[in-house]
Amino acid sequence: MLWNKRAVTDAALLLVLAAERDFRFARQNTQRRPRIVSFALGTLDPIDVTCQATILRLFSTIEAYVDALNRDLLQEAIDLATPQPHVVLEELQFHSSRNWSERQKAFRRVHGVRLSRQCSWKEIEATREVRNCIAHGLGQLTAPQLRNQNIGRKLEFIKIRVSGGRLVITDESVWAVVQACSKFIRSVDRAI
Repeated sequence: MLWNKRAVTDAALLLVLAAERDFRFARQNTQRRPRIVSFALGTLDPIDVTCQATILRLFSTIEAYVDALNRDLLQEAIDLATPQPHVVLEELQFHSSRNWSERQKAFRRVHGVRLSRQCSWKEIEATREVRNCIAHGLGQLTAPQLRNQNIGRKLEFIKIRVSGGRLVITDESVWAVVQACSKFIRSVDRAI
């Protein structure tokens, strides 16, 4: 199993580096428009869109890493001599990847690892909020986020601020998320 764990970790770290590389390339070749064009649904500014897309990719990498690592660890733990171990594995995977609360529960109960105690957890939680804001509001805070009085303080962990209910993501914000993702992946890898 050690090889699989390391392979999943290495793959996740390579994906984070690829997202960083692609962001750097896009930023070098993208100019901000003279006027920032935004609509009620979102922005057309290519730099804003690039920042949002990179953060979506980075958080998706974290989710995929946690789910793949969980799958590999579960597969190792399930007695392959039992009838239909793949059914048991599928059921456990389904329930443990439904949301972050279930992921945390699975890692704590099954693997003895508290994801919330890993390096950069607060930054990962903040990035999850940003992902939700981008995925469900195209950068505009969602209705539940608007009710959360702590959202601004939470996003400060990754150098993102809110202005007029909209995320303000800078290059510095993206670098903060890249760093947080790398630290979190390495921390989880060490904890397993």
